[in-house]
Amino acid sequence: MNPSLSEQYEEKVRPCIDLIDSLRALGVEKDLALPAIAVIGDQGSGKSSVLEALSGVALPRGNGMVTRCPLELRMSRNKNFWHGTIQCGDYKKQINNSADVEETIKEAQKNIAGAVGISDKLISLEVSSADVPDLTLIDLPGIVCMPITNQPENIAKQIKRLIRKFIENQGTIILVVMPCNVDIATNEALKMAHEVDPDGKRTIGILTKPDLVDKGKEEMVVSIINNEITYLTKGFMIVRCRGQQEIQDCVTLYEAIETEKDFFEKHPQFSTLYDEGKATIPSLAEKLTLELVYHIEHTLPLLEEQIQKKLDKIQAELDRYDSGLPTEPNQRKYFLIDKITEFTKDAINLTIGENLLSMPHVNIFSNLRKYFDEWKSDLDQSGIKFNRIIEMELHEYEKKYRGREIPGFLNYKTFEVILKDQLKKLEEPAIRKLKEISGLIRNEFIQLAQSSFPGFPNLLKIAMNKIENIKQINESEAESMLKTQFKMELMIWSQDSIYKDTLCMQKNQEEEEERKNFGVPRHASHNLYDYSDREAALEELMRHLKTYYFISSKRLADQVPLVIRYMVVQESAIQLEREMLQLIQGNINIDELLKEDHDITSKQNNLKSHQKRLTDAHKNLVDFYNQLQCKYTICFERIIKVWPLGADSVLQDRFHHTEWSMFASEATYGTHTDINTYTSSVLDYINTTIDSVTTEKQITTYPNQKPWMNKEVQLLLKARLPVYGSNTIIKFADDTTVIGLISNNNETAYRAEVQHLVAWCADSNLLLNTSKMKKLIIDFRREKGRTNDPIHINGMAVECVSIFKFLGTHISEDLSWTTNTSSLVKKAHQRLFYLNTLKKNHLSSNIMVNFHRCAIESILTNCITVWYGNCSVTDRKALQ
Repeated sequence: MNPSLSEQYEEKVRPCIDLIDSLRALGVEKDLALPAIAVIGDQGSGKSSVLEALSGVALPRGNGMVTRCPLELRMSRNKNFWHGTIQCGDYKKQINNSADVEETIKEAQKNIAGAVGISDKLISLEVSSADVPDLTLIDLPGIVCMPITNQPENIAKQIKRLIRKFIENQGTIILVVMPCNVDIATNEALKMAHEVDPDGKRTIGILTKPDLVDKGKEEMVVSIINNEITYLTKGFMIVRCRGQQEIQDCVTLYEAIETEKDFFEKHPQFSTLYDEGKATIPSLAEKLTLELVYHIEHTLPLLEEQIQKKLDKIQAELDRYDSGLPTEPNQRKYFLIDKITEFTKDAINLTIGENLLSMPHVNIFSNLRKYFDEWKSDLDQSGIKFNRIIEMELHEYEKKYRGREIPGFLNYKTFEVILKDQLKKLEEPAIRKLKEISGLIRNEFIQLAQSSFPGFPNLLKIAMNKIENIKQINESEAESMLKTQFKMELMIWSQDSIYKDTLCMQKNQEEEEERKNFGVPRHASHNLYDYSDREAALEELMRHLKTYYFISSKRLADQVPLVIRYMVVQESAIQLEREMLQLIQGNINIDELLKEDHDITSKQNNLKSHQKRLTDAHKNLVDFYNQLQCKYTICFERIIKVWPLGADSVLQDRFHHTEWSMFASEATYGTHTDINTYTSSVLDYINTTIDSVTTEKQITTYPNQKPWMNKEVQLLLKARLPVYGSNTIIKFADDTTVIGLISNNNETAYRAEVQHLVAWCADSNLLLNTSKMKKLIIDFRREKGRTNDPIHINGMAVECVSIFKFLGTHISEDLSWTTNTSSLVKKAHQRLFYLNTLKKNHLSSNIMVNFHRCAIESILTNCITVWYGNCSVTDRKALQ
């Protein structure tokens, strides 16, 4: 990249990385997952060598485990001398010589993890130099199989647990380092990355030691880098770092970079990778920086939202601890009454689904519904199992319980015994469900008490004791009611009409099923006397069993939840209200009940410290956005006229009482009316009247802002979210892009998303411009022969294109950027004509430099963080 492009590039990259570094320095990562790049690899994979080449400093390396603590490597490019800082907790040390870095890290690791152990405590190393990229990486210990001397036996599990802790974060890009001469199918680091990132969306593969590849295996390596063996969305790269012999021969890092470049340029197989920008440390540094910046830009809105939610939660907790306890005895009593009344009111509201004062967003009915749905599902599954059992074991029941009946007659005793055995099995699951819901309600009441009485341990203790006692009493009574219910269920009974209707429905269903399976029902008649064999009687008995179980299970599906809701939910809240209100009756020790927690001050201080940390982080985010807005956005101040409240009614009144005929009279001369005079006087009157009721307001507008894009429309567009998780909706002003991830050729979710969007626009009074719609397919499959069916919107097929211009950037179906760079270069060349014109007219150098930056460099750097990292060498040369 030439110096001008490099400056523009760094101007966009550095603020993003500085922002995340500042958030990490504030300790925000304790609360939220920050965007990062984590480097993992098997022991001896060359991981430390890659980091060493990127940072320009010697890191701990050698045989055995050299990285024993997570190392945050923060690199920042500047034009001054080399400077380093290492920090771990309260320990901080300045490093003035890059040669001292290795020993300083070893010393820090020894202090934290001992001589041979590992630790999850982070060591932060900041390196500032003219030769490093703007990048932050987290180096993690190498994966080992066996412990060495004095190491714990479970060292391998410890390391994997530590690595997983970092790479599970969805905001982390995983950099997997592995040697070229190892089978990637068995690589442990890649396997771990695949476990937490199965789609490979945030994993980058780095192959090292290409000079050690066996002869004849080079094509396999090229296939891996080209994503043909194991697919990763962010792809693979290949690098060659200093080997042990080169280190012993004192080969400098700069010389190693030159050697690496020479190696790839001259290699018969790997030279194509170099030309495509997939090889060498400098290309890797650019790619990682762009990937991190892209990741940060897409993560920041979510990060800001999460910080705001945390701040709201902390503020609510601080408000709870700010009791405002009065000192006057009478006032203290009223304070206690208010506290208990609010608590009991919330307890009642909790059980009827109303909003709570102390916990606004809590609703137990979603959980209750889940438990009751599970109970219904248990009944259904039990019925399916019961049907299967009676089909297999009915003969055994008949042998065991059949009495003196002749064949063809149903044995009621057999019918009753089978049903009772089945219904008894349902009692235990019902009581188990009761205990689960009882525990849920108890926990919700306790959480409500903790939220209502913060800082008052005595009052909280009394409330919790009452909650526990009520839980035991009501649970026992509800259990007794359920047992009574099941005893009643063992009295086999149903209304005749209900039983007959259900039996008829059962027969019709069987007939329909037989008709589907055999073409016609197997029996022409369902009259028992038409059957001559024993099987017919058993089949009829089976039908009656299924019918009655259906009736009984339907009854239990409602009755069990009703008992639980009445005794465990509703009665518990009423009883809790009654017992808590008794506290404020008669002689009570108010001071004892309102005795404050001594730890309350400590909790408040911790919350305030937490709040300050997140507030500072939020301020950094806002400042970052403001800088971007000031830097890249030109706004204008305009004075407009607006309707004040009530202006429409004033106008209606004035126009209603206006004698419109007088305007015609004044413009009439003899028998003729001058239309121009008439319309002019009417319009003047209307304008004057409107001016008299409107007011002026100053607003801010932006270039290309469309007049109909008011705040309401902007909020409406912003609120439109995808219906399916596999789709993404990107909105910019009134332009909307639907991106669908299609797997296994299943386009259902994507096409349904488009139709949902069409319907939503119609419902929101927004008109889609179908003629401007384009469809672009980026196909990652190896075989691309399958055609794609068009999408129709309002009867018109959406045009499918191979290249699409999105926000000024040309995106092609093969994700190559040749068209985009060619367009930028062509446009920049055209602007050079104007620059030469300025030069011929002898304008000052300052004006020409400013023109060059505004008119030419601004074109070449448009969305550079998106496309530059994947440009081919040819495209880069064209840009330069």
